[in-house]
Amino acid sequence: MTTDQELRDAYQLVAGRSAAVPCPAPERIAALAAGEGSETERLATLEHAMQCAMCRKELDLLRAAAQGAEEAAPARTFLPRWAALAASVLIALGVGALAWRVIPRAPGADVLRGGAPTFAIVQPAADARVTPPVALRWRSVPGATSYTVELLSGAGGLVSSWTTSDTSAAVPDSVHLDSGATYGAWVRAELPNRVEISSPVERFTVR
Repeated sequence: MTTDQELRDAYQLVAGRSAAVPCPAPERIAALAAGEGSETERLATLEHAMQCAMCRKELDLLRAAAQGAEEAAPARTFLPRWAALAASVLIALGVGALAWRVIPRAPGADVLRGGAPTFAIVQPAADARVTPPVALRWRSVPGATSYTVELLSGAGGLVSSWTTSDTSAAVPDSVHLDSGATYGAWVRAELPNRVEISSPVERFTVR
């Protein structure tokens, strides 16, 4: 007789997830998108999302929903701001959960594992104190067609993102960085056949 654990493991294998490293609950991904919960849990969830294509898509969806709620809230004076955000998150969770169940994963869509080349941000150094304008530089990845840079708040929320074909970039002048605040940055290198390699998050503090 098949046990519940065996059924869960079989489902994770079919869905393309590793039973040894299970994906976090949708509520934890929602908390990361909203900047809620403990810093330890947010960072652990973010680290997983960097290496899991499906969880990263879920996080991107929730971030977009939260941003839409923020933009819509002032116009809907009859609906409390927190209620608009909560509704958007619930809708996004429902859509994301459905997508996990019915949309097959494209070959090569996951993060490249195993023999992936070393890929890391080299500037600014980890936990460095920097003075704006902040310049970012990372190691090149052979065959990469583009790089997507994400700037994160200390809580793990998305501050800004942009795509470049170069291996360096400056944080745009339009992005306000608070003095004394800590930020994180990570880069995704896109290779042919929709394969991506993600760098670790490097944190720095603005002078």
